[in-house]
Amino acid sequence: RNRHLAPTHASAQFFPSEEDDLVIKKIPDIFVSGH
Repeated sequence: RNRHLAPTHASAQFFPSEEDDLVIKKIPDIFVSGH
């Protein structure tokens, strides 16, 4: 199961592309996020 770093609130993509670089494909051991 993949997770997206910037989930969308609408179904339209702003910058459509074949591969999305903001999808976490490999589960990390540690994930740090902040504002």
